[in-house]
Amino acid sequence: MGNEKPGAHTRPFSMSRPTLKQVEKDGQLLWEVSHGGMTRFFKFDWQANFHYEAAVRLYRSRLTGKHS
Repeated sequence: MGNEKPGAHTRPFSMSRPTLKQVEKDGQLLWEVSHGGMTRFFKFDWQANFHYEAAVRLYRSRLTGKHS
């Protein structure tokens, strides 16, 4: 907030809360991570969890206004 230019406009925050679930796609069980209008699929749970946790950190930082 301290480094914003005078008169700069900020967009309202509208990202939906990230989701993580296991789904069947093309006959395979995959992990689905959705956030901000984007959906990604992962074969391994550790990859899905890594991506999901990063999305949650971004989501929380946007809610609190503590992002750069």
